[in-house]
Amino acid sequence: MSKLHAAVYDRRQCPASGSWAVIDRPYSGLARSPVILSIFLALLFFPAARAETSAASKNPDQFICSTSLERTAVELALDRYHRQHQPRALTSTVQPATSDRGNIAVLEDDGTVITQPNPLDLTNNSITFAPAGADVYTVVTATGTFDDGTGSAAVMSLGDDDSAEVTLPFPFVFYGVSYTSVFLNSDGNLTFTVSDVATSERNLSRIVSGPPRVAPFFDDLNPLPPAKISVERLADRVLFTWTDVGEWTSAGSRGQNTFQAVLNSNGVIRFNYRILDAGNAVVGIAPGRSGNTAP
Repeated sequence: MSKLHAAVYDRRQCPASGSWAVIDRPYSGLARSPVILSIFLALLFFPAARAETSAASKNPDQFICSTSLERTAVELALDRYHRQHQPRALTSTVQPATSDRGNIAVLEDDGTVITQPNPLDLTNNSITFAPAGADVYTVVTATGTFDDGTGSAAVMSLGDDDSAEVTLPFPFVFYGVSYTSVFLNSDGNLTFTVSDVATSERNLSRIVSGPPRVAPFFDDLNPLPPAKISVERLADRVLFTWTDVGEWTSAGSRGQNTFQAVLNSNGVIRFNYRILDAGNAVVGIAPGRSGNTAP
């Protein structure tokens, strides 16, 4: 079975909570049932960052101590992913909820119920995903070196929530499937088989249920000039680079984010980061619905 490798980047900080309210009793078994697949989940903190959401978000929601509609969607997506891929046992080993309050099961989190965030600073760093089987990747982070290619990159004419299909110079194998083209989406990601230009929340739910995806920085980005998105196709790799691209706001864009995804002919994927000042994003790779990770 395919493994999801995704991370949540978030500048917002709040004290950790020791309990979680989980709607509907099936979620109470999340910590106790064996899980075959793994999820790499990380949270990027900036010590001086201000606690906020994008005030001009297309789908704004309230943010109070890391509790928001988007946070809820992320946790539910993780739960659906785990429950679908856990083995079916003849007898249940699910432990009962700590207490019931109406139709809500309340669990005291001992650190194993919900995957907790880990500090991770991506600025001037790189993440490398190397195939370790037909549908498994190893993940390594290190001090990064931006790949400047040979200087022959072509700037793509992409606007807000836009996409373009890019033909690859070699067959690229992703989660055991070979592809000859990929869709470059302006919102900081690549997808196979179809584009993704939806305006719904850029979160783990879309990563899990959407098409196969390579997401160096999945966020609501708006590549207004002088920002640019470019592609450089070489014999052994393809560079997809977002340069000085800001987050979408009602006034245009805000901030600057420079990063890239590199697809190598041997199947290795590398994310390189130079500057990041966005509020939050999803970072990772996923087989998507075709990899049996759909809810």
